Amino acid sequence: MAHIDKIYNNLLDKILKEGYTYEDPNRKGVNRIEIPSYTFRHEFKDGFPAISTKKLHYKNVVTELIWFLRGEILPS
Repeated sequence: MAHIDKIYNNLLDKILKEGYTYEDPNRKGVNRIEIPSYTFRHEFKDGFPAISTKKLHYKNVVTELIWFLRGEILPS
């Protein structure tokens, strides 16, 4: 398991153990679990930040990278 996967899984455990549940004000009937504050940091020296427990679609990665490199903004 990659280092980032361990950090991600620790965060999920923390949310499930210490988080509180509330109803999303923008989506009625949808409950969320939240913790007050958490900063997810990753150094590229530790590897590429791809979490292996989630699907990573190559086409989406390339599209987002091109968008980022072009310096484009999101359409309104």
